[in-house]
Amino acid sequence: MRISVFIILVIYPLITVFSQNRYVDSVSNQLSSIKSDTVRLKKLSTITQEVMATDCDKAILLAKYGIIESEKLKHTDLKLQFKSILGYSYKVKGDFNASVASFMEVLTEAESSGNLNRSASATNNLGTTFLEIGKYKEAEFYFLKAITIGFKRKDTIQLARTFANFGYLKAELQQHDSALIYYQKALPIFIKAQDSLRVADNYLNIGRSLLSLNQNKEASRNFTNALFIFKQFDDVDGQCRTILNLADVEIANKNYKAALEHNFSALELAKANNSDYLIDFCYQGIADCYTFLGDYKNALDYFKRHKSLNDSINSLEKHQQIVDLQEKYQSNLKDKKILEDEIEINKKEKQQQTLLIILIASGCIISILVFYFIN
Repeated sequence: MRISVFIILVIYPLITVFSQNRYVDSVSNQLSSIKSDTVRLKKLSTITQEVMATDCDKAILLAKYGIIESEKLKHTDLKLQFKSILGYSYKVKGDFNASVASFMEVLTEAESSGNLNRSASATNNLGTTFLEIGKYKEAEFYFLKAITIGFKRKDTIQLARTFANFGYLKAELQQHDSALIYYQKALPIFIKAQDSLRVADNYLNIGRSLLSLNQNKEASRNFTNALFIFKQFDDVDGQCRTILNLADVEIANKNYKAALEHNFSALELAKANNSDYLIDFCYQGIADCYTFLGDYKNALDYFKRHKSLNDSINSLEKHQQIVDLQEKYQSNLKDKKILEDEIEINKKEKQQQTLLIILIASGCIISILVFYFIN
């Protein structure tokens, strides 16, 4: 039992650390041929961002290594860049508390060193992170701060990104008039920068807010613009989402046959993209259209498909939640068992020590009594 406790508490963490160090060392060795320390760290930054797309844990290790190496060189800007990557990695992993903490460090250090570029980036990142977890007041605070810094720096691209994010926040709060103001501030900047996919996303978001305000014709025009760009870049996900919104316009206009056609077009794209979430939306949209058209047989058929897939998606999410809870529970049980074993071991050791002391004391007393009796 003591051996197994020793392995769990000492050996396993050492093996994990050794494995992590080997990975960092292997990446470091790949870059060792680059003579310039700064160029080498910039290359490490690029690799870390690429790794983040497939393995967050490894990206976190590399980002932490980059921070240490940047500190050795006293290169503040690179250190803040690696801390930003660390924040992104935590966010992708779903550890939002750690993500916020990393971005906060970047902001604090950037502000103390007067680095407006990093300050603007950090505040925008904090805004998007808080937006993602539904903390809208915090998101609004940091977006407004990012906008203020953006005006100071006269960085139009950074401003446009923050305008678009702030518009999305306003839309989430159902403040569509305000959302449109910020989307429309961002749009000409993205167009001028020829950032086509951001232009398409902006058209899509503008269309959604216009549709919510019952401005169906203008909404349709913006969706059509977005769809044209997404097609140019073979962005299947973007095309599917846009066509589903065009279907919503047709439903709002009571053109149910056109809406049905859009939903079937979107369904083909969703299946091509293997996106269960979008397929589910399509099934629901098709069921609604058939209901409006009075075709209750097909409506029921597609509603059953939607319900089945939706239950499956929710089941997977619930299953993952249960697995996570079970892992935490098992981990707690292990920790409790280890603690109980340690207590039991200590108890037995104390009993043995007490018994040994009693035996020694008894032996001494007997020896004294024997000596006294003989004499």
